[in-house]
Amino acid sequence: LYSSVSTVLPMRTLGVALALAVVLAVAFAGPAPTQGNNELIAAINAAMGELVLQSPDPIAELRAKYYPSSLVSGYQPSCANGGGAGAYPTPTAGGALATVVSSGILKIGRQYPNAPDNWNNGTANLGLEYELASLVATRLSVAYGKTISIQWINDSPANLISAVKSSDNIDVILASISASMSRLGLIYSCSYAVARRGYIIKNTAGSLFNTITSENDLNSAGLRVAAVAGTLSLAWAQQALPNVDLVIAPSNPVMYEMLANDTVQAIVRFEPWNSFWVSNQTDASSYKTGVSSTNELLFSAWHTRYDACSSSNARAIGVGNQELTDAINIALNNIRITNAGFYSSAYARHNATTPAHLFTCAATSSNITSWPNATSGGSLAQVLNSGVLRAGRFFPNAPFNYLDGVSTAPVGVDADIAYEVARVLGVAYGKTISIQWVDISSGDLFNTATNLYNDNVDFMIAGAGPNFGRSAYYQFTCSVTTAAFSYVVNKKSQSLFDAIADVQQLNNAAYTIAAIVGAIPAAYAQRNLPQATLLLVPSAAELYQVLSNNTVHAILRQDPNNAYWINQQPANLYKAGNYGQTFPMSWYIRREKCGATVAPAPSAQQVPSVGSPTPKASSAISTVHLSLVSVVFVLSVLFV
Repeated sequence: LYSSVSTVLPMRTLGVALALAVVLAVAFAGPAPTQGNNELIAAINAAMGELVLQSPDPIAELRAKYYPSSLVSGYQPSCANGGGAGAYPTPTAGGALATVVSSGILKIGRQYPNAPDNWNNGTANLGLEYELASLVATRLSVAYGKTISIQWINDSPANLISAVKSSDNIDVILASISASMSRLGLIYSCSYAVARRGYIIKNTAGSLFNTITSENDLNSAGLRVAAVAGTLSLAWAQQALPNVDLVIAPSNPVMYEMLANDTVQAIVRFEPWNSFWVSNQTDASSYKTGVSSTNELLFSAWHTRYDACSSSNARAIGVGNQELTDAINIALNNIRITNAGFYSSAYARHNATTPAHLFTCAATSSNITSWPNATSGGSLAQVLNSGVLRAGRFFPNAPFNYLDGVSTAPVGVDADIAYEVARVLGVAYGKTISIQWVDISSGDLFNTATNLYNDNVDFMIAGAGPNFGRSAYYQFTCSVTTAAFSYVVNKKSQSLFDAIADVQQLNNAAYTIAAIVGAIPAAYAQRNLPQATLLLVPSAAELYQVLSNNTVHAILRQDPNNAYWINQQPANLYKAGNYGQTFPMSWYIRREKCGATVAPAPSAQQVPSVGSPTPKASSAISTVHLSLVSVVFVLSVLFV
């Protein structure tokens, strides 16, 4: 849940010592394994899938045990319905998974203490992540016929991420870190828990203690509010709370202490940590907690590094894919900050219900002007030189991308955002950039032998949910839109139509339901609606056809697709409802080509924010190799 972390240091000399310790630990560790990392995450997913399929589900029981009910009810893991359960990969010799199995030790990096995920209450080790790790290690032991124990490594998330990328000191990270597309160089597992942005206000705030009922109410002149440096909560507060006296704390313990000793009157952080802290205060009634009204959620997952490139997963374009991703992310953040109503307006234009948007990258004024330089011959350079961004799409896919019978150009939520991104990129780089649409069949959206891998398109603008299987080959942008799983019921059975109020009511032998083959709703139905007859169809068009001609009683897909379709039908023939949580949808691109010679990062050149265009110039600097002494010196200065 951190974009970066500031560590609390009681004195400067201790800071230098800690910096030296970190450097020496990495220096004398072995290099990070280049293979078997994907296998290790796949094995963890297989173990968690098996756990999810148990009755009762032990991971769900851990959430109920340690998390507030607001984060448990309706939670839907990103690898839903036991996906991958029991599909344990064969370890590659010398790889990360093979090392874990042969040594019998799984080295897990964690934040500690970090209640309610991992801490000691004075008599025993406790926490959702502490117990989850034990459950997964047990499943791995059974699967590979070798007792696997856990070795914990304690550090801040930023240091853990650095260590897992560069050394073999850590196999995986289990530290309340969200599955964010902005954490480059890491792959992540299925999610096991969810966090929601929240706040605490203390009764020292006077009348505001009673009048503040939402996070937006915090924006009151004179209110002293704290957030931790480098966190998504701070980024949000800097944008959303301009009227408060914002205090930046170096760490969560310091922030909570500020609240306890009345240095501040409120704090912003994600749940469940706020509620847990309040519940352990002797004067708990002096505090009031609340959560985001926008349903902005983050999904916690295990993380490790990517495998090194090999001939089996060579990329189509060698360089510039990261630059293009960064440029699109900056454009998206520009839109979010400078045109706050753009997303909701796009949904409204296309008669679609607006789900609460789940932004997976913090939008701050500091990340809307640092446009990347375009490396010669790379993906970003090709877009700028040609003036064309080739956008792969699944078409038609209303309300995201379709023809409305009036406009000659495609319209839709994704289309509107794509056109605006192209405009913002053009202003930033002093170019005119247009969108060239490339139609992709649904079966080829993630086909590594076609499309992106043959350089047929620059980017996939086909709204996909980021997950482990995809992140191994593709990098995703910040979230662009949001979807929510939903069901639609027709009047094939009037009694069903009248009575249905929850998706679980479809679990009846008298009902037939339909879902698209291979889609998550189909997996959901297979697991959770076993009594109903399930009809699998190949496409969305056929899904809605079998619903409209009364072949089935109901369908499962997602909003806003279902909401859009219903809006086009005669009134009162269909009813719908959501189930599970909403989830982010992102665009994606292939990762950098294996073995390609990538030019080092160019020297920093600030480009004016949108509105004052200046063309970007390509440049490069030679790679600088820092000696151990140099790194120690630099870190010492930073800690001072």
